[in-house]
Amino acid sequence: DAPIVEMIGAARLAVDLRRTRARHLDELLVAAAGIDTLFIPEMFSRSTGIRATTQVADAIGEEL
Repeated sequence: DAPIVEMIGAARLAVDLRRTRARHLDELLVAAAGIDTLFIPEMFSRSTGIRATTQVADAIGEEL
């Protein structure tokens, strides 16, 4: 039973963290209303170089 209890506790923590961060993001978006916002993508890969740079540049281009 201990692993199940730990897993449920971890799931609850994950949900609480998500809700807390979402609330802070909502507050930030309200405070920044009227300010142009540009979302910068985050790369989730270990690779660097021209391909990664091109992917980020393309994503930023779509935002603009």
